[in-house]
Amino acid sequence: MYIQYTDPVHWPVIMHGANILARKGWHILFLGVYNISDPEKRIEMDLTKNIKIKMLSFIRIGLLKKLQFFFYNFWVLLNVVFWKPDVIYASEKLVCPISLLIRKYFSVKLIYHELLCVNNEEDIRPKFLIKARREIAKVCDLCILPNEPRMEKFINEIGDHGRVIYTHAYPPKEEVINLPQKRKSNSKKLKLFYHGMIGPDRLPIELFQALEELKDKAELTIAGVDLADYGHEIKKQIKERDLEKNVNYIGFIQKRDDLLRECSYADVGLSLAQKTVKKDEEPEFDMAGGAQRPFEYMALGLVPLVTDLDDWNRLFVETGFGYSCDPDDKDDIRKVLQRLYIDRDSLFDIGQNNRKQIMDTWNYDNEFRKVENYIE
Repeated sequence: MYIQYTDPVHWPVIMHGANILARKGWHILFLGVYNISDPEKRIEMDLTKNIKIKMLSFIRIGLLKKLQFFFYNFWVLLNVVFWKPDVIYASEKLVCPISLLIRKYFSVKLIYHELLCVNNEEDIRPKFLIKARREIAKVCDLCILPNEPRMEKFINEIGDHGRVIYTHAYPPKEEVINLPQKRKSNSKKLKLFYHGMIGPDRLPIELFQALEELKDKAELTIAGVDLADYGHEIKKQIKERDLEKNVNYIGFIQKRDDLLRECSYADVGLSLAQKTVKKDEEPEFDMAGGAQRPFEYMALGLVPLVTDLDDWNRLFVETGFGYSCDPDDKDDIRKVLQRLYIDRDSLFDIGQNNRKQIMDTWNYDNEFRKVENYIE
């Protein structure tokens, strides 16, 4: 039983693990809450027949939202009583309290997967989650973190109880196999693609400033979920900088397969995260290995362009799989895109090597075996 208060389809790595288990005969139940009001804005993923998802309705804010959280916990308990799961897979901080209660009173294995972490433990809200997070690390059968630095940070905060691992957010082989083979582009422009949450921390203004100076050399396609209402700013940038022929703002694509196919036509995939975030935000810049986007680009035969930080450079640049730049510096972005434009004939070969790396090694089928060893 997967307990994921935030809509689980927004976390493909969780769904990939569930699909792997379901194909091996496990029966999977997800319990979650819709985090958007319009169901047509919800991502659709192909799921194995043994997977069932039960969701509570979307409530925006206020007292009803708080009441819903308490109801959600009661609802989870009822499902545990009647569904009788063998394993509880708790995949975010908000479900730590109810997971601890289940562990105490029911005979189940407990796995805690912390997908994202705040900068400092004291920034976690509400405060009671701090204690619950510490307690779950002591009693669960396995704690999973998104990369090695986050694992080390978790151990330093919580303590080493001997059951902590990290798994990178690789795509599964089955998803890669089903996608069409990438063909060499005949375009005279460098084709860029971004998909994911649309916001200023992922698509900084500096990017559009750089594109303004590369109008005859680069074009960008943007697809994703605009929860921050940043799409208006992007359209403003397009208009003010005369980028109508250079930036294609698609917005939301509901079916994941359609999204990945659209992405496969590009040369370079953007995975830039600004290095400065607000105190209580969950930063992506220190999620090298835990952010699925660059690995998805590699699986599609694209070359990822990532944030110029040590962990990202070691994983993608020094290995020859991608390039990096400073997302806070428009001149650095422009220089790197200029270089990619000049070398664009070599990008296809790099992309093919990237796809092979995913198929041979960096796939979630291999990575998830670390988790399966604790479940079986």
